[in-house]
Amino acid sequence: MKLNILQRILIFSVLPKEGTLLTMKTLKGLKDKITFSEDEVKEYEIRIEENSYRWNPEKDVEVDFDITDGESELVTAGLKELDSQEKLMEQHLSLFELFPIE
Repeated sequence: MKLNILQRILIFSVLPKEGTLLTMKTLKGLKDKITFSEDEVKEYEIRIEENSYRWNPEKDVEVDFDITDGESELVTAGLKELDSQEKLMEQHLSLFELFPIE
């Protein structure tokens, strides 16, 4: 699955903070995959300004990740939760294309 910089950041915002042992192991696996490496932070010029992530838009790329079904289910569940709480933002829309809720 190809994810751009914003999608990678947004996924972190929808993931659960607690759960079962299996959930936490799956969560750790997903976070380990999509976390930005030091080289990526430098290459994409990722930084925090005014409590928001910023990066060089000219260097925004999609990176291919092997997301498992379990990891995908965590993201989908997080999106469903935000939807039910009416806390979705426009920026979440691109995640719905990748992780559709039913």
